[in-house]
Amino acid sequence: HCSFCATGYMGFTRNLNAAEIAEQVFLVQDYLDAIGCGAVTNIVYMGMGEPLLALEEVIESVGILSDTTYRLHISQKKITLSTVGLLPEIGMLARSGLSTNLAISLHSADQETRASLMPSARDYPLKELRKTLIQYTSETGQPVTLVYMLLKEINDTQEDALKLVRLAKSFLCKINLIDYNPIVNIKFDSAGEQRKNIFIRTLVDAGLNVTVRKSHGSSINAACGQLAINKKLPESSTL
Repeated sequence: HCSFCATGYMGFTRNLNAAEIAEQVFLVQDYLDAIGCGAVTNIVYMGMGEPLLALEEVIESVGILSDTTYRLHISQKKITLSTVGLLPEIGMLARSGLSTNLAISLHSADQETRASLMPSARDYPLKELRKTLIQYTSETGQPVTLVYMLLKEINDTQEDALKLVRLAKSFLCKINLIDYNPIVNIKFDSAGEQRKNIFIRTLVDAGLNVTVRKSHGSSINAACGQLAINKKLPESSTL
């Protein structure tokens, strides 16, 4: 799991099947209907686990959610699959026939730094990830999103930004920057506005497509990276 994410520290119990994955979205839509708040318009597979480790179930669930005979029938172009960068599965996804978006949890364009933040990067180094993403974008014609959480004095220098520029120039992509949300007992800090703005300017000046994700839910510890239960439920419990 990523060292800056509370969710991964909960450990693994089991994978969800396709019906369970889709049911989460249906339950959200039921709630939105009950409060008169519109419809689900976009879906992102990420967070509690690695979606591509359950690729078969994920593909089936995307089929359910985008099926025009169901009430939601969300376009696959409105669905994003997020991954830490599992290379064989990215190749399988490229050949799956889906038209979903792909987001890569990058967080550093330096192999040593990335491996310290994300243990999976030791098995799937940046050099190989770059080759795979060049092939993926060539086969699908779709850009990938490189997700990058800015961490103070770890991956937020101008040198870090220039390394990201060199990587991002290799294939069709856009950059999504995220602020770090504080987590109890995890020793990281947000980059801060000044360092973030310099980082952004370096990317923009290089001609990259950059967005900054606005954080929501931090007041109740429900923002990106903060999602975790405080007490483990019995295995028979149902949420």
